[in-house]
Amino acid sequence: MSSEASATRRPMVRPLLLLLTKPTKRKTTQIQVSTIANKAKRQAIYLEQKAQKKKEKKEDRETRKRERDELGDDAPPAKAPKTLDNMREFDETVVAADDEEVAADEANDEFAAYFQGAVTPNVLVTTNRKPVGVCLSILLLVSAGV
Repeated sequence: MSSEASATRRPMVRPLLLLLTKPTKRKTTQIQVSTIANKAKRQAIYLEQKAQKKKEKKEDRETRKRERDELGDDAPPAKAPKTLDNMREFDETVVAADDEEVAADEANDEFAAYFQGAVTPNVLVTTNRKPVGVCLSILLLVSAGV
């Protein structure tokens, strides 16, 4: 072949996703989209990967549902959702609400009378020399004894 013939020959075109992913047993290995410089290709590959993930999740969900329907009572239990409360590690420094020691401390506290409502607290409200608007209306309410 001459150099002109090799220069005009085009390489074989394959689907972009097949070139960038390696097939495995079930799922495809996905490349990092952020490494692709071309914006159009990056967006196209991202959308393909997103659709593939969605499809795989749907297949898994349908498989689990089919399995539950076939096995009935013998089916494996459904997965519990991961929430903050489920994933939280036990903290031994947290005190239970019905702890006797805490209740005794709160009863003997110097501010217990205020929190129980036995004593009316003294309130001091300060303002500038000529209060206007909302501040004036609050002062009028407080001075009226509301």
